[in-house]
Amino acid sequence: MRGDTGMKIGILTFHGADNFGCVLQCMALQNAIEAHILTAKVEIINYVMPNLVEKKLLLSKTQFQDVKKRLGKRVARKRVLENLRTLPGRAGRIRKFKKFRKAQLHIAGPTFLNADGMAELDYDVFIVGSDQVFNLALIRGKEDIFFLEKAPEGAKKISYAASTGHSSFGEPEQEKLRKYLTNFDMVSIREKSAQAAIQEMANKKVSVCLDPTMLHSAEYWRTLEKKPKRIAKQQYVFMYGLGYPFCKEQENEACKLARMIAEQSGMIVIHHYFGDYRKRFDENAEHCYFQGPHEFLWLVDHAEYVVNCSYHGTVFSVIFEKPFYTYSTGGNSARMRDLVSTLGIEERYLERPVSQEEINWDIDWEKIRTNWERERTNSLNYLKAAIEG
Repeated sequence: MRGDTGMKIGILTFHGADNFGCVLQCMALQNAIEAHILTAKVEIINYVMPNLVEKKLLLSKTQFQDVKKRLGKRVARKRVLENLRTLPGRAGRIRKFKKFRKAQLHIAGPTFLNADGMAELDYDVFIVGSDQVFNLALIRGKEDIFFLEKAPEGAKKISYAASTGHSSFGEPEQEKLRKYLTNFDMVSIREKSAQAAIQEMANKKVSVCLDPTMLHSAEYWRTLEKKPKRIAKQQYVFMYGLGYPFCKEQENEACKLARMIAEQSGMIVIHHYFGDYRKRFDENAEHCYFQGPHEFLWLVDHAEYVVNCSYHGTVFSVIFEKPFYTYSTGGNSARMRDLVSTLGIEERYLERPVSQEEINWDIDWEKIRTNWERERTNSLNYLKAAIEG
């Protein structure tokens, strides 16, 4: 404790990624702590993964040569032209994320790129999470940072809703997690299906907590919405996927379902795809790839239906009480599958194609609100006990 100044808390997460879920969950945790622990001074530790620091807008010579080698000179030239044509939109997207971080996140000091910077930080409490900060494949080579290996002695070290991304672990992963989890005084994760395994490796009690975005109400999130410019006035199905190669087949099925629902109901599709992925939709569809976090919230909240292959797409569909389906993304689907199970709506999670006759608009929102409030209370209780206890 710091006398009259209260407790100083540092949050370590993926705040530097231009990804809606990353920045929104970071802000949500920051603001939840400030709302429930009034004496706390909360900051975002300004560590950014090296691959996220420099955002290259133009295709480099090396990238051009790589595309040329793999796909031919004609395709490479086409990529360059597309790269130039979309430059204003992509630059605008980066500006929107930068503006959001500046306005909404209490980011501490300059960016640092290695674990040595961690040793100089002066916090009473270090919180790692939320997001996939315990996913060893994502943080490979940076485990010493995200598992607080060089955080100052004497500071409290906790995790909040840290995600592993999956729920089964090979022997190399188990060995690393056994080593690193001993650094933490208290541990909470996001995936219930991983709880038993993490608890055994940590050799301590492990709690399961909601993503920080779900610690806040729809009314809270609506204060942050911003209507996109030049958006269609028609009713729409919002298709939200991130275009990852490892779940291309699942995203194809999700896009088919979004088109089917739109055609069935006389609506259009607004989607988040860029480049070749936009070919999955006809000319009446609109894309929103160049939008920022404020606009993303508006797009989910004003959709008639949401189809997604995304954890935070699922979260905000629930928050705004939108009829939705979430498609599996393969091996890292535990977070979506566990969330719908916790809320009692397993039927909204899909691993197979859906026919037109199977499309369902009816969701028991009363049941969801009850389950959500129970988990929210448990999550806030963990957070306060971990910080203040």
